Amino acid sequence: MIALCKHSHNPFWRYRRDHPPKGFCSLPCHDEHGKPKEEPIPPEPHVIVRRMREHNRLIHNVDSALLEWHCPACERLEAEYAASIEHHSQRLAREMVATGVHA
Repeated sequence: MIALCKHSHNPFWRYRRDHPPKGFCSLPCHDEHGKPKEEPIPPEPHVIVRRMREHNRLIHNVDSALLEWHCPACERLEAEYAASIEHHSQRLAREMVATGVHA
């Protein structure tokens, strides 16, 4: 019987009904299925601004991160910058509440 793994979504041939557990191609996939996925921590915002300036200098011949260009790399960097600001501002807010520091 050919089945599709619930975790890796890879097709696999199922010989026996008891091993690996039903719906999974292997025990590692079964073990990883229930665990929450950890999101990667984005780099600090200043690192992404540096990447934006470097991209603008190399590709657009401008040494500024303030100008707006409509290229896929610029849009990807802007999305990374927004995600970085959101992640790190929430982290800092949690740290301030935990330490009792209020703005």
